Amino acid sequence: SAIIIFTLLISAMPIFAEESTSVDSDLIVQEIVISGLKSMDESLIRDLIQTKVGEEISPDKLSKDIKEIYKTTEAFSDISVDVKSIDNGLRVEFILKENPKIGLSRRRRGEESNNKTVNQTTADVPNSANEENKNQVESHEGGITLIGNDKLSKKKILNKITLKPGAFYSEKGLWESTQNILELYRKEGYYLASVDSDVKWHNPDDTVSVTFRITEGERIKVEEVNFIGNEYATKKALRKVMKTREGKRFRDEDFETDLERIIGYYQDRGFMYAKVVDTQKRFTDDKTGIMLDIAIEEGPQFRIGRYDIIFKDDVEKPVFSEEKILSMLQLAEGDIFSKSAFAEDLETIRGAYNDKGYILAQIIPDPPKYDSENGIVEITLRVSEGSIISIGDVDINGLEKTKEPIIRRELNRLDIQKGQPYNVENLRLARQKIYTIGSFIRGVDFRLRQGSDDNQKDLVVQVIETPQTGMFSLFGGYGTEGGILGGLEIGNNNLFGKAYRVHVKGELGTRKRKTGEISFRTPWIFNDPTSLSLSLYSRHRLRRLYYNRIYSSYSEYDDWYIDKRYGGTITLGRPITKNIETSVRFRDENGYLEFPKLLTGEENKNRWYETRSITLFVSRDTRDYRMSLFNPISGSYNSFAYEYSGGFLGADNQFQKYTFDNNWFLETFKNFILATHFQAGYIRSNIWTNAGKLDTNRIWMLSSDRYYLGGIDTMYPVRGYENWSIIPEAKGKVNPNFGGNKMYYLNLEYRYPVSSNLTLLAFYDMGQTWNEDTTNIFNQFSPKKSVGVGVRFELPAMGLIMRLEYGYGFDRENEFGQPQPGGKFHFSLGPAF
Repeated sequence: SAIIIFTLLISAMPIFAEESTSVDSDLIVQEIVISGLKSMDESLIRDLIQTKVGEEISPDKLSKDIKEIYKTTEAFSDISVDVKSIDNGLRVEFILKENPKIGLSRRRRGEESNNKTVNQTTADVPNSANEENKNQVESHEGGITLIGNDKLSKKKILNKITLKPGAFYSEKGLWESTQNILELYRKEGYYLASVDSDVKWHNPDDTVSVTFRITEGERIKVEEVNFIGNEYATKKALRKVMKTREGKRFRDEDFETDLERIIGYYQDRGFMYAKVVDTQKRFTDDKTGIMLDIAIEEGPQFRIGRYDIIFKDDVEKPVFSEEKILSMLQLAEGDIFSKSAFAEDLETIRGAYNDKGYILAQIIPDPPKYDSENGIVEITLRVSEGSIISIGDVDINGLEKTKEPIIRRELNRLDIQKGQPYNVENLRLARQKIYTIGSFIRGVDFRLRQGSDDNQKDLVVQVIETPQTGMFSLFGGYGTEGGILGGLEIGNNNLFGKAYRVHVKGELGTRKRKTGEISFRTPWIFNDPTSLSLSLYSRHRLRRLYYNRIYSSYSEYDDWYIDKRYGGTITLGRPITKNIETSVRFRDENGYLEFPKLLTGEENKNRWYETRSITLFVSRDTRDYRMSLFNPISGSYNSFAYEYSGGFLGADNQFQKYTFDNNWFLETFKNFILATHFQAGYIRSNIWTNAGKLDTNRIWMLSSDRYYLGGIDTMYPVRGYENWSIIPEAKGKVNPNFGGNKMYYLNLEYRYPVSSNLTLLAFYDMGQTWNEDTTNIFNQFSPKKSVGVGVRFELPAMGLIMRLEYGYGFDRENEFGQPQPGGKFHFSLGPAF
């Protein structure tokens, strides 16, 4: 630390008289001088000192001035004050000696021969250690040098060093920097690391250079974790809550957090007085392992003895009765007390009040009364309901193209309008519903402001939208099924600002691929929350027969067949609760198939057929969004569909199809999202003749509705495999190229939104399909699996996602049906789950 010298020199003058009743003019400061500054601005020092010209001299103020200059600037090694008499008063001189600055540039070895050592903490380093340092790589940052940091990067260490090139050097800064480096190494598991330092003064420019010599040692591994005093909890249970594990690297920071986790484990099991009374760390003989001893005092276990509910503010008729509040609690009288469950119960009660409009309600628990002798705890909850808060004005801001009634109708249907009580759950649902209007909605936020009186608050709805909702696109590419292809796409996701979605697409490919589609959707019709979707399509493509021949030559057209479909759909949907919606879809489709010789043994066999079906849907949607309709951050979407074709509808295709679909989202940490998509399906149809043989005509007409898995933009995606290449195994009467009548697939993704438009992800896919030859799917459970990575770029104006993903299929096969794992790139322009 700096040497502080305080001198008060006044010639033959009794400055401080105990009995003085008036200010002597000779004690007034007439002049303040700052001397010794080289690089620091004098005005900074004058701003720091309390001693002022025209005021009476004060030893207390002078003492504080010295401390303030030293503490605030850390730029001086010596500070003294000289007070002298002058005419009509005193002259105060602050005499400062600046610390040297740390050099901005690196000193070469030869340049240090005439320099002197200011401070060296490695004076006793043996020659062998010096020789070892010569062989170590040096890292430099101006006048700061690191030696021996092989395991940790220069950048990581420099971020912990408080001394900086160009800044003043101080012994305090040197000590703090050394300790910070040691702490960093211990956090990384180098528990026995040591740091030495030396400082050299360079006379020509009056700067210093600082060298930190680091001896890293080996990373410490945990050899043993022992518990002492744990009678209730097993060692296995306690080790399970710890991040510090045997065989893993030891980190001080993790161990300290583990001690808190152990206490939390006990307190969630009623041991409210549990504590860690001691910890011991012992090293192995070779200093590479550490043994941890944790002594625990469990104390008594507590059960809930009684709840007391006290309503404040003399409420005559509370919103919830005492019995109702008690019924909300997961911890009942007689249950083992749990600290975390108790906190959740308080939030449950608050949430119930918020949903009734009492957004200022408070649930305040008294300190629990613990009876150690009987092992019970008595809990008193004081409920302050406050007044019901109603909604005042509802302002909608941020709209650029969307008409305000489009947003307001979603608010009104959830009673978010003037005069209604605030309901937090309804606000969450409104946010979800506004996002689902269309992909052009990029943000929704709610803000309260004071209303016309104390019991009313206005609501400001801030919407962020993409002003460009129309698109015109010419595209081209290459696909394994369509060959070289090109197309035109025109659309608008927010036509006239009324959330109408219109989409027209045309596509041509070299392998007889012709596609035309036109679709329209509106979320409301006739000022009613009934959605309407219409589509017309014509699809003509060449599809191939895989029959476990994924890599056969594309020039062998016996492996391909022509699939033409023309038709349209009409879909009506309507919510029946806040989260549940039902819909019905009518489909009328004409299809044409040219049967491949490979299946029939005949040339030019073909058939026209018709499919006419009704599908009933019921879905439950609790997804929540932060930035985009394409990136839910929590919640789930579950649906069940039943499709009926033929029969009284009078079509060639007769079947019943059952589909269960589940999407689930969870935000983990740092915006990472875990997303899962599971779908299972079953088709019931009669594909047999009266004689019990396979009816080729019946099953072939069903081919477009049966299950083919694989690819990225198909109905049943399993990445890492070709489109529609996952078919049933060849087991019996039914040719696997007719697809399956049972299937499931799972897409598991871990997503990281880099920005509102760009998302990175890693995935795991699996899926399998079976046909009528399999009656027990669990006896033939052998799914195709894959892993991969990808990048997605959102195109909000188009309502689409551009996807580039690579999947590695573990169960791919070659043309001879032999295992041949391999990878495949997928490109797609469309939606994701």
